[in-house]
Amino acid sequence: MGIRARKNNLITALRFKGQAAKLSAEQVEGFELMYRRAKTTTEQDQVTAAVEGFLHGWKTDSDQFSRLLRDVNDFGDDAPIGSNDEDEDPPALREALARSRVTFLR
Repeated sequence: MGIRARKNNLITALRFKGQAAKLSAEQVEGFELMYRRAKTTTEQDQVTAAVEGFLHGWKTDSDQFSRLLRDVNDFGDDAPIGSNDEDEDPPALREALARSRVTFLR
């Protein structure tokens, strides 16, 4: 696949990701312009990394807003430390069950 065909595929994928992630038209146009200016596959890969960081950076970034999003979605520090048991309920669920006085027998 040539660079131009790869670029067009990446732009098409960007448009679909933009719709799925509910990006604004200006955001999609900005990333599309970056793809259009990329002349090598390395530059295209850098733009792809920027898009992925923009969409999913909150899962790994250390700023306050990212930590807040991880806490709200139970992705952050609420995960049990040192626990490899996938069957263990997250702390937020255990607290909700305790408040509702519902017992769940395994």
